[in-house]
Amino acid sequence: MLEFLTPRLRLRQITAADWPLFVRLHQEQVIIRYVFDEPSMEEIAAKFRVLLPAWQARPRQWLCMVVCCIESGTPLGTMAFIITDAKHSNAEFGYMFLPEHFGKGYATEALLAAKKFALSLGIPQLQATVTEGNTGSCRVLEKCGFVLSKRIEQAYSINNMLYDDLIYTYQHNATTIAAAE
Repeated sequence: MLEFLTPRLRLRQITAADWPLFVRLHQEQVIIRYVFDEPSMEEIAAKFRVLLPAWQARPRQWLCMVVCCIESGTPLGTMAFIITDAKHSNAEFGYMFLPEHFGKGYATEALLAAKKFALSLGIPQLQATVTEGNTGSCRVLEKCGFVLSKRIEQAYSINNMLYDDLIYTYQHNATTIAAAE
């Protein structure tokens, strides 16, 4: 099973035992208000099933990691990415954390670990799409070296309201390699 460790966190591939966490992440309004309309249990189950097969570094398969506190073993949320093209030139990231763990730096620490892994696969460009208004997620991305590269006006509807999509990008090149070392 794929696993990443940081000073405070253990990121491991999602398993069937993580169903209660996954359901809560998809039903809590404070979490999903800038992500999507509240899904039905059938939609949550379908999304969960897609994440369970063993991950392989191939396009269009999500790698979903459960983020746990090393000290307590408590699940804090999920961190996921998907390679978006056959040339492995781009990956899209997404994450959701339980509200009681907001503001503690866990999302930043987990994203840095996932970013490092994606870069180790030779993927030079990383992206994340954030719904306008989700300032916490924007700050996490910026702390991890992502920059706002594009705004798509009224691109996404949540609860019958249109929101702008904010596209954040991290471009890995010789300059960023030197800065990371």
